[in-house]
Amino acid sequence: MNHVSTKVHATLERNETGKWRVRSLRVNIKADPVNEADRERIRRCVEIFEDFCVVTQSVRKGIDVQVAVQTN
Repeated sequence: MNHVSTKVHATLERNETGKWRVRSLRVNIKADPVNEADRERIRRCVEIFEDFCVVTQSVRKGIDVQVAVQTN
């Protein structure tokens, strides 16, 4: 794999007491696979991501997290 980049967009809103809180996170992972083997590894990672991502599973109950993976 030549390059992997990640961008996260957070949406903020005020809670019932007027304090700022993170309302949602949008995660976009872009990977530049070199060959078909890279593409297959990316597909496999996406398949198992939700079961193994500690952060996503931990915050998802309180924060809407959506992840998109793009390949060229």
